[in-house]
Amino acid sequence: MTAEIAILNKATVVLAADSAMTLGGIEKVYRGDKLFPLSRSEPVGVMIYGNAEFMGVPWETLVKIYRRELGEESLPTVRDYMDGLLDFIAGANICSEDAQRANALAIVGDSFLQILEWVDDAADEGEYRQSSVLRAGVEAYISVLSGYEQHVSRPRAAKLISQLTSEVNEAIDGLFGQEFKVDKTVRASLHRSARLALERDHLSRTSSGVVVAGFGEDELFPTLVAMETDGFIGSLRVKLVDETAIGHKDARAAIIPFAQREMVEVFMDGVDPGF
Repeated sequence: MTAEIAILNKATVVLAADSAMTLGGIEKVYRGDKLFPLSRSEPVGVMIYGNAEFMGVPWETLVKIYRRELGEESLPTVRDYMDGLLDFIAGANICSEDAQRANALAIVGDSFLQILEWVDDAADEGEYRQSSVLRAGVEAYISVLSGYEQHVSRPRAAKLISQLTSEVNEAIDGLFGQEFKVDKTVRASLHRSARLALERDHLSRTSSGVVVAGFGEDELFPTLVAMETDGFIGSLRVKLVDETAIGHKDARAAIIPFAQREMVEVFMDGVDPGF
């Protein structure tokens, strides 16, 4: 699990990260860089956590290409650097139709795993294999997703699920078929949950965190902007996580953890957040 931290005051920004990383959302852990300069002309850096790839391409590669295209150009604010990076990756040729389908399938697979985990936690051992337990888990997940705002258009999400019907059914049979009797009603609900997982403003656990921090050309004090994204489906699936500007609203300094936050919170608050 990744542990990262940003420390800002009026004079300086410090970004720190461990060296562990995952590729493509898989479980195996690799060692690699997560910190990169984003600008050649201004003190602006980028830090990656979570999935070290975007649409199958390493973030390190994307940052390197964006930095080369930016050249010696200076941007007014750190937010401009973040927006420029996101616009660049959204417009890159890596977001092909095939890549979007592969990304959609990864998001759907993660949503099914979350349902399975919910069933594991909620069901008593004796009733685990009852179809009613799975049905309740799917409906609970659908209820949660329905509470999020629309992000991808329903026709776009429905089209993707239709194109991936055989792959989605294969995932359903592989994950649920051995433990449950998946009838037509449950299968239809799982397809509906898959569509909602694509269209709602709720990122999967295969997402990447992107932190950009430093001093834009027009910024007297440092700024940090953090986003999370789990790829491109018609448009970039991205959410703002944090935006901190030193010198604004009496903010003189900030210590901001990312990914695995517990140890920083223990250090700052003096007690484990679990208590």
